[in-house]
Amino acid sequence: MGNAQQSVIVIGSGIGGSAIAAMLSHRGYKVTVLEKLNLIGGRCCSREREGFIIDLGVHTFSQSGAGPLGEVLRQCGRGDDAIAWTYTKNPTQKLNYLGKTVEFPKGIAKLGANADEYMGIMTKIVTMPLDEIEKLRHVGLAEWLRRQTKDQIIYNIFAYISELYFIVPPRRASAGEFIRSMQEQALKRASGYPTGGCKAIPQSYLDVVRDNGGTVEKNAPVRKILIENNAATGVELTSGEVIKADMVISNVDPGMTILKLAGEQYFPSDYAENVRAFTYTPGAFILKFALKEKITDEKFVMLIGHPNADEYLDMIENDLVPEKVNLMIPVISNLDPTTAPEGKQLIIAGSFPAIKPDWDAWEKAVLNSVKMVFPDIEKHIQFTESTTPEEVEKLVGEGGGVIGLAQNTEQVGSKRISQKTSVKNLYLVGSEAGGWGIGTELAANSALELNKMIP
Repeated sequence: MGNAQQSVIVIGSGIGGSAIAAMLSHRGYKVTVLEKLNLIGGRCCSREREGFIIDLGVHTFSQSGAGPLGEVLRQCGRGDDAIAWTYTKNPTQKLNYLGKTVEFPKGIAKLGANADEYMGIMTKIVTMPLDEIEKLRHVGLAEWLRRQTKDQIIYNIFAYISELYFIVPPRRASAGEFIRSMQEQALKRASGYPTGGCKAIPQSYLDVVRDNGGTVEKNAPVRKILIENNAATGVELTSGEVIKADMVISNVDPGMTILKLAGEQYFPSDYAENVRAFTYTPGAFILKFALKEKITDEKFVMLIGHPNADEYLDMIENDLVPEKVNLMIPVISNLDPTTAPEGKQLIIAGSFPAIKPDWDAWEKAVLNSVKMVFPDIEKHIQFTESTTPEEVEKLVGEGGGVIGLAQNTEQVGSKRISQKTSVKNLYLVGSEAGGWGIGTELAANSALELNKMIP
């Protein structure tokens, strides 16, 4: 157990920051969480508009409470009912492939794909031992997939899933990271969404902090991390207030933490150069549809809008906006009825990646693609709201990237930056330091690993 006299400052209330704050407060540390915004949760924040609960991003959670997001609460002595989850099955997920919708995965033969070959690849993924997965950490997913199949539809499906998982093209995504993440999702079969919107997850963690006597301060941006004798001793806020602590944990990305908040003079030059060279995930274009009435019973639809995954990504990376784009479409209010007023519906469509800042063109492409699934959606719109990488950048930084540090072959496994820094009592947490997995689960795993490091 931590010493009740030991104080900890956690900078940022994203999943990683709120998770480690919860676990340390449960162990007896005196925890203060400092959040620069008026919203908690980082990329996992939500707000209300006209009775709808609107998330910043587009989310479903691959393992829900059965995975690391739930494990954080179990580490804090909370039951699995601390967050109420709804699952994407019943009805099962659908795949719209170039305008034709089938049940996924059992309906892919209707698209012309070799279903037996697809299931053979899935069996290989689900049964692969961890030591074999580790050997594929620094192998590109596209290279591995091309060894498994020549079926373009199957390749497109796995490439699409890679985009959803990591926002990294399969030619750069880590095969090992992909296989391990997909294996866990397939075994747990618990993909879902939390009641109350995405903010319910960090809120449940911060409830643990408060219940254990800790403090959560919003509108409290940090100007710098205080370092004396090569040890972190607290922070100074932009207001000028100084808060001392025995330990500082930053949920801000390593570039900002090391190079600005702390100061690179306190770190080895090669370490600072490595941080400066990090590659972050690109952004996404997200279009949110608040509808005046319910138009579908679906919970989750995957949409592939182009017949060749590599050509599709080449177009985007060459600043072209495809006419039809790949989309992740969760029908949020069918997963959680509290996110929309009674009788109304909330649907979110996210396109990954979205690079060229011609957001009018992206909005048109996303809308046209959504109409492949819901042809009459425009008749039912109360309002739409888009989220661009620039807007995400204003809130959480990192160029508006969807996740943070890109999980490419050069930034996973042993090549990931550690949560522990060379400055005593200064740690990193979140989707940029340690961990593995998909989005928020990557950040939660980072916190779970850090909890084991701190005595």
